[in-house]
Amino acid sequence: MIFLIFLFFDTIQEISSSNCIAIGSDDSSLRIWYQNMVFLKEISENKIKTLDFDNENNILLAGLNDKEIAIFNTINNSLVSFVGNRSINSILSVNKTHILTGGDNSLVFYNIFNHNYYPIVQPDDFYGEISCLRLLKEKNLILIGSKLNKILVYALATQQFRVNTMNSRIRFIDILNKDFIVSQCSPEQICVQKLEANHSLTQIIIGNFNKKIDIFSIKIMNDSLILIGLDFEIKGNKKNYLCLWDLKNGTLMQYETEKKTKSIESLDSNTIVYGQEKGRLDLLSLVDFQNKYILNTENDIEVLKSIENCNSTILESLSRSKSVLSGPITSITFSICSSFNTTRKEILDQTLTSKLPDKVSSEKQFITNSLINDVSEANTNYFMTTFTSSLEKNSFSVTLAQNFLTTSMIQNEQTLSSYNNIYVASTDSTIQEVQDIFNGENIKALTNLMTSNIEMNDCLKNCSGNGKCKLANNIKYECECNENYAGSSCEINILPCWSNPCKNNGSCINNLNNRTYTCECFRPIKEIILYYGQNCELKKDICENETCSNNGKCYDIENKAECKCFSKYYGERCENESNEMKAIKTTIKITSIVAIIVLSLFFLTLICIDISKFFCCNRMSDKTSYNIKNIDNAKRFVYVMAEAINLDHLSLNFDDMNLNELGKIT
Repeated sequence: MIFLIFLFFDTIQEISSSNCIAIGSDDSSLRIWYQNMVFLKEISENKIKTLDFDNENNILLAGLNDKEIAIFNTINNSLVSFVGNRSINSILSVNKTHILTGGDNSLVFYNIFNHNYYPIVQPDDFYGEISCLRLLKEKNLILIGSKLNKILVYALATQQFRVNTMNSRIRFIDILNKDFIVSQCSPEQICVQKLEANHSLTQIIIGNFNKKIDIFSIKIMNDSLILIGLDFEIKGNKKNYLCLWDLKNGTLMQYETEKKTKSIESLDSNTIVYGQEKGRLDLLSLVDFQNKYILNTENDIEVLKSIENCNSTILESLSRSKSVLSGPITSITFSICSSFNTTRKEILDQTLTSKLPDKVSSEKQFITNSLINDVSEANTNYFMTTFTSSLEKNSFSVTLAQNFLTTSMIQNEQTLSSYNNIYVASTDSTIQEVQDIFNGENIKALTNLMTSNIEMNDCLKNCSGNGKCKLANNIKYECECNENYAGSSCEINILPCWSNPCKNNGSCINNLNNRTYTCECFRPIKEIILYYGQNCELKKDICENETCSNNGKCYDIENKAECKCFSKYYGERCENESNEMKAIKTTIKITSIVAIIVLSLFFLTLICIDISKFFCCNRMSDKTSYNIKNIDNAKRFVYVMAEAINLDHLSLNFDDMNLNELGKIT
């Protein structure tokens, strides 16, 4: 009994307490390393470029080539994929409902449940090639690394950007907190930076290599140790290194690797996993520098991501990789980089300054409405490049940007501002002050309006963000609704798609000419139509053409035909027989042959008996005819002899004679 209790707790611990590493490489397989085993999950035919893990939903997000996004649930082993709107170089979980992707000159929000997307529109070449995205959750800020030599700070509250110019391309950023942000900052330097109140980055620690470097990966272990994957030239030859930057004493130790270290991830405070080009994955202890070569995929490892609380039961249901190595543990040597030095300083980084446009169009001002309560449109701060973003409407026409705002990018955490972006239209000069009132900028106008007799209840609701406030007959402020909205406060969306009639992740397309809609049903794969019907409410029978070799039953599992085999059959399509079934079939076959032989011999015996009886009957008949003929001849002989000797006195009664006796006489 005690043994069973210990076994139970051991099983619980195995399921819930262990971390594992997701591995993204330039093939179609997602690999998960767990306790010296690697499991495979086929997610697409495209190369995996980026990964992120959502701890709240327990989902692994993968950005792939051809604008594809895959969402893998690590709890129930489900997989959903869809094609996005822009290229994807980096992917980031923002909250429970939305993710963000950065690509080539593009930044796009996606709703992970209905797959609607909302590009953040900026002028050409504003973003450049986005290489990484990082979330500073406590500040509701997103840091965006660009190969256009800049780090963008995007405020979810105001939807404004702060541009921090750098002297080198930014391939990677890692964050410990707002006061500890690490990235490459010049062709020869790596910097620890802090985020100021105006969203500028201030360099506080500078690591100078005194030679040109390219940093591909950074991992902050704590506030005194940073791991770096980089390369630099030595006498014209590129060398690849895994480096340990000790901030306490300002030294940097380096270990030469075979290929570029493109990603580093920690298992715990003393153990890391690092992946290189050509598919090499190593496990390294930072205590004694013991290194173990654990995987070789022959495909470049692009990204590693730690997954908390791996479910070993789910992993066991996946196929295992054949490329796992169980090589010996070797001790590696880190050498001191003599050319490296560390400097601590606090200077204000150089940035551009700009001023917001004096006038913003109503459509743009509506779309850029704050996502967080009590945050009005911010003015430009000193030493700050500020750009106001606008959300582009979903090209699927499922919902307008308003849906994005009302559901909120920070759902269940904060609420929409009630008084931003109110518009006033009047020829009366005193009424023009109302615009400043609703923007919270003119207290005098607010006082004047409150003391007047003009009704403004509808406008106090901000026209639901779907219209402009105007003065009607100098006695009332009312809402002039935008197109496709109605109601006293523009609270009613009259588009057919507003009610989300399309089921099963179908995309709704508004037909504005006749106020109808069309559902474009969700396709997990471009060539396969899985759902159909007016509202995509019907699902195609996945098992229609699957017989499971007549040895099993087909089930629809995650939109795929899966066979559940009958007893003693196995295989993907139940096409294989077990040895036991083969033995049973062989026994039945031999038994049938023996039975046929026995029955054949039995019938042959009966036939032989019948033939024998037939011939015996014919012989008895011939003998009887012969005896009767002899009796007749005997009678004639007796008559002749009696006639000859005149035995008249003899009275012979042949009729009374025994025929058998006469036969004897003859």
